[in-house]
Amino acid sequence: MINNQLVNISLIIFCFLSFLLIYNQNIDIIISSLFYSKNVGFIYKDNFFVKKLYYSIPILTKILVVTCLCSIAYLYLKTKNLKIILSSGFFFLLITASLGPGLIVNFILKENMGRARPREIIEFDGSKLYTGAGIISDQCQSNCSFSSGHAAMGFYFTAISYIFRRKFTKIFLSSMLFGMLVGLSRIIMGGHFTSDVVISGFIVLIINHLIYVLWENYRLKI
Repeated sequence: MINNQLVNISLIIFCFLSFLLIYNQNIDIIISSLFYSKNVGFIYKDNFFVKKLYYSIPILTKILVVTCLCSIAYLYLKTKNLKIILSSGFFFLLITASLGPGLIVNFILKENMGRARPREIIEFDGSKLYTGAGIISDQCQSNCSFSSGHAAMGFYFTAISYIFRRKFTKIFLSSMLFGMLVGLSRIIMGGHFTSDVVISGFIVLIINHLIYVLWENYRLKI
């Protein structure tokens, strides 16, 4: 069954951290500076494990999308029943990925907020001005820092726990850990601020849960 207490606690923590990072804009600079050196830039940007986490996301995303699309196509050919397709776990996984990491994070936020990445700002030997989280800026034109697409996909995999409900807690916590590691890798590489990661996680967790509630209600009515 769904561990609503775990979901609620996660949402409260991420909500609190999001507001804290928006309220105190210096935290982002302080945390990023822990991984930065004047001599070499972001110290661990070429670390083997950091890069593996970074490259794992596009690979896992392609596997997920192809699997869901092929499975939905198979269901359509086999049943010709739209209700069965819409109530399938593959549809749920595809729609949550499309709305959370896809539409909200990568299309709306990253393409419109204009926040320069840590490695691009003056504080870390770049030429761009630092912009706080949630503030619209003109320091980046496309594929900007706010918020993190990689972290969003990392946290997105909590959606799988809603499909395998008997192992909900284990899958949810494992996916949360994976999302945190991916997010940390982006901070270490100078690709994102901490707020980019946390807010992406908050957005994805909300979307996953809201879509699940709507999807489950639909399934119960069939």
